Amino acid sequence: SRLTGMQKAFQFGKELGFQFLRLEQRANTSSLLKVQSFEEALNHFKAGYFSAALLLPAEAFRADLQRFLQQSHWNERLLLDWLERYQASPEMLFQRMTNLLPHYFGLKQLFFLRFLHEPQRDSFRVDKELHLSRRHHPHSNGLYEHYCRRWSSLSLLHELDRRQRLGEEVG
Repeated sequence: SRLTGMQKAFQFGKELGFQFLRLEQRANTSSLLKVQSFEEALNHFKAGYFSAALLLPAEAFRADLQRFLQQSHWNERLLLDWLERYQASPEMLFQRMTNLLPHYFGLKQLFFLRFLHEPQRDSFRVDKELHLSRRHHPHSNGLYEHYCRRWSSLSLLHELDRRQRLGEEVG
């Protein structure tokens, strides 16, 4: 099998979710490239939510989030430790954060962007967006539009890349 242990655990958790929640309409593949209906997509999301909840228990992860948010300085080591401790992917961690941050920490307006970066071409591309409270404005899906170039997250990514190339400590 080409799946990692983490991926297998997530897929087993999803299958448990489909069964426990009695979700009948579903894709016969783990990806949603050929979704047949909104119900299939929704059920896939529900099963993924269920799996993340199994793999990242609420109380333990809430305590970890509390410690992370109380840090006075950025500490990526905490996030990297979570990947190992929970045997989770970054997407699973962030999905679980979206479940717990509004409820336990009062953060009601959440959005996540996943960027793909090609340093050789100095190009950034958003390949996943998740806006939990409302549609992000300005929002554009025009072909080859680069409105995201002005986002602060891109400036921070450029600065991080520059510092890493210079061998500076980042943290």
